[in-house]
Amino acid sequence: MKSLNAISRWLRAPAQMATQTGTERTLQQVRAAMLAALERHGLLAQWRRLADRVTYASELEALWYLRQDLLAALMAACGEVRARQEMQPINALFGRSEAFRPRLRAGLRMP
Repeated sequence: MKSLNAISRWLRAPAQMATQTGTERTLQQVRAAMLAALERHGLLAQWRRLADRVTYASELEALWYLRQDLLAALMAACGEVRARQEMQPINALFGRSEAFRPRLRAGLRMP
C-alpha cells in the first residue's frame, strides 16, 4: 500500500509544480540546494537546527539570511574557499526570483 501511495504522489508531482508560483518554486529550489549542501558534507546531524530552520523557512527572505549560517557550517567542514564555491549556485538562485530581485537591488545600492 505504501508503494501505491508513493507512485500516486510521484504522478501528481508535475501537476502540483505547474500550479506553484515562481516564488514558491524558487523557495523550494533554494531550500533543496541548501539542504543538499549540508548533506554533501555530512553536516545534517551536526547542524540539525540549521537544517530545521532551512526546512521550515516560509519565505525566500528567511533563506537569504540563513545563507550566513550555511556558509559558516560549510567553512567548518571544508574551508572558506570550497564553502564559497558551494554557495555560488545557491546565491544565483536568489537572483532568478522576480519577487526577490527588487529587494536585492535596494540592499545593494550605495548611499
